[in-house]
Amino acid sequence: MSGAWRPGEEGDDLMGRAMTCRAQQPVENVTMIDLKPFCSTDEMRPYLHQPWSVGDYTYATNGHIIVRVPRRSDVPENPQAPNNAPRLFATFPQAGFRALHVVPLPAPKEKKCLHCNGRGHEHDCPDCECVCENCNGTGNVNVDAKIAVNIGTFPAALRYARILIGLPNIEVAVDVSHPMDPLPFKFDGGDGLLMGVHGADAFIEIVL
Repeated sequence: MSGAWRPGEEGDDLMGRAMTCRAQQPVENVTMIDLKPFCSTDEMRPYLHQPWSVGDYTYATNGHIIVRVPRRSDVPENPQAPNNAPRLFATFPQAGFRALHVVPLPAPKEKKCLHCNGRGHEHDCPDCECVCENCNGTGNVNVDAKIAVNIGTFPAALRYARILIGLPNIEVAVDVSHPMDPLPFKFDGGDGLLMGVHGADAFIEIVL
């Protein structure tokens, strides 16, 4: 991942980063969160559809956000999963976090896909089986992609801000050194990294 995610794009990718790994120790007696919301649903990335374990940790990612928790015995290793996940946390900060306050955020909204006129298929012929890539065949698009939540100075996509706020005792790093760097965050039972969003049409501010 060489840059920040832009609305509607899937190219910028956490799993493309490579750093030198630093040994970490697992944490005991931690909160067990559901890892599925962090997994990918991209048909081209079936190896990210489930969490996987490696070393002392269990990971889950969709390419834009990644979390790790102490290794879970019921989550197996996956040889097809990205092998650089541990290296992403090599420079994870040990201090400089602040609580992320819970604020009301807009509910998810969808509108008709204008590319396919709500059909879910590329063409208007009755037997068309060409799935619309803009809406993934649903006929609707999520307008969240055009809304960013500024967490301090970090622009997070609205859908990910909702996920962060839902984590127990969520804290975020207050100093992201480069605008294209991910936002480190931690919560009861784990930590993670989130890529930013640029090019949004509307913004919501969260003051840290």
